[in-house]
Amino acid sequence: MGNGTFGYTCIVSDGSAINLSVGPSGQLSQTNAPTTPIYLGDGTNSSVSVMGMNFALTARSIPADKQVTVTVIGNETGGRATFTITVKKADLVIGVSGQELLANTFNAQ
Repeated sequence: MGNGTFGYTCIVSDGSAINLSVGPSGQLSQTNAPTTPIYLGDGTNSSVSVMGMNFALTARSIPADKQVTVTVIGNETGGRATFTITVKKADLVIGVSGQELLANTFNAQ
């Protein structure tokens, strides 16, 4: 039985920290897909949800670390799994190439 017809719904509680999309070959073939729930959390509704057979999660560039709740629901069975991902801010040096950085580091006067 499983979830082979209507697949799964993946809900990310904060779309500003994680980009959520249907993964490769994960599109559902059904045109009459079930309704998609949303995450009701702390009053800010930046949740994102998609339906498919598999999903791709990609961290976004954010100014501070964030914890994001991800829930996957079987659209036919109702089974669910919820987990938390911590997205870390990226510390980047902008405008300096690796070679310039190396030269500045090792050519102290």
